[in-house]
Amino acid sequence: MRPFLWYIFISVVSELNSFFLRHFFKNNMVNFHLYTNFEFVILSIFFINTINKSIFKKIVVILAVLFPLGYLIHNIISNLFLKFNPLFLTLETFVLAIYGLYYFYNRIINEAPDTDLIKDPIFWIHSGMLLYFLGNTFLFMIYSYSANLQLGWHASIWHIHSVLNMSSYLIYSYGLLLYKPWKTSLR
Repeated sequence: MRPFLWYIFISVVSELNSFFLRHFFKNNMVNFHLYTNFEFVILSIFFINTINKSIFKKIVVILAVLFPLGYLIHNIISNLFLKFNPLFLTLETFVLAIYGLYYFYNRIINEAPDTDLIKDPIFWIHSGMLLYFLGNTFLFMIYSYSANLQLGWHASIWHIHSVLNMSSYLIYSYGLLLYKPWKTSLR
């Protein structure tokens, strides 16, 4: 659970930093690129801690190393440090959605088909991740498509993104409320 708590903390700091940069400097893309890499790595670590299959853990470790390197190289070659990079965001959200789908498959089918998942905090955190990252995979693909055709859907896409973001944080919150160390330390 510790990697996920770090993820939440850094997400809040990054959001505040993005707001500050956008307000005073009009461009927060460098912060966004750094956050995207952090997000991928820390959620990969969280995922590794929630699965049992060692072969899949090895794949995730490799992806956690290769993704930031590929992202950096692509941004250098394409000179995208101050621009939005829908290619790697789509890739990131797709891979993180695959993590979530694998967790559900493994947890529900293989590990504990008879357990009460409603009381499992990790189930809820993965549910929030799956909602957010699967939804954003489609949003970023639509964003790329609409940007190329200049359809003017950009504002609507970011409104949907905000709804997905808020929904995932509500689900994360519920999962964190179910986390047993919180319950025992608050008594």
